[in-house]
Amino acid sequence: MGTVRVSGNTTVGGTLDVAGNTSVGGTFMSTGAATFDDDVSVSGNIVIGGTATVVGAASIGGAVSIGGAVNLLSTATVSGAAGFLGTVRVSGNTTVGGTLDVAGNTSIGGTFLATGAATFDDDASVSGNLHVGGTATIGGAAQITGNVSLGGQLFLAKSGAAAISATAINGITSVSLNFSNAQNFLTTVTAAHTLARPTNATKGQTGSIFLVQSGGSGTLAYNTCWKFIGASVPTLDVSNGAVGRLDYIVVSVSSDNTGENIHAILTNAYGNS
Repeated sequence: MGTVRVSGNTTVGGTLDVAGNTSVGGTFMSTGAATFDDDVSVSGNIVIGGTATVVGAASIGGAVSIGGAVNLLSTATVSGAAGFLGTVRVSGNTTVGGTLDVAGNTSIGGTFLATGAATFDDDASVSGNLHVGGTATIGGAAQITGNVSLGGQLFLAKSGAAAISATAINGITSVSLNFSNAQNFLTTVTAAHTLARPTNATKGQTGSIFLVQSGGSGTLAYNTCWKFIGASVPTLDVSNGAVGRLDYIVVSVSSDNTGENIHAILTNAYGNS
């Protein structure tokens, strides 16, 4: 009924039932399974060389350092801050109820779906396709180097401008403009030129071609794809420095994406350049 002190090793071949408290001043090692039916309080460190299975709740007031893998078969709830210094891989769904702040880069190999508002305070780079099912609001500048396809309407609250591409045709008899470079073109007419079929034309593309007369000897003929009112081919003003403007709209394109049917109107006498 008193104190039992064992200064050597103690081996228990059967079950050891302790009704009261057990205090282990040295190392506690269990080579087999260890089951704790009630609370276990550890004020020092716990080193587990094998697998640890916790069936009930585990409350840890201090730091936890895990050198191996962690497999959570159920839900993990973190009420405080969680810091991950290495790679975090999530194979299932991830739900963030609050704010998600990412200080570094974020790479998404699959679909990124935002059912609410998504705000990017800095540059957003998309190397693949960008599909916007709802309204897209861009508060700053947007630079798109690839093609843009709009299935719905495009509404411009302020002005929109298309650049004018300066194209040199000196020494070129048959001039074939690349309609993928711009909508509007500016060139100097210096000799007898023929406006051939434009390449990379898109049905519905519209724009203007500004023709500046240099030397007063430049003329302009047209491929049959260029259609004028009453089938009457206009004559370019040959006055030195005169500016003519050829307004066009692509009605149809051929199988090789060259202009096939382009309606055009030439107006002269815009004055010397």
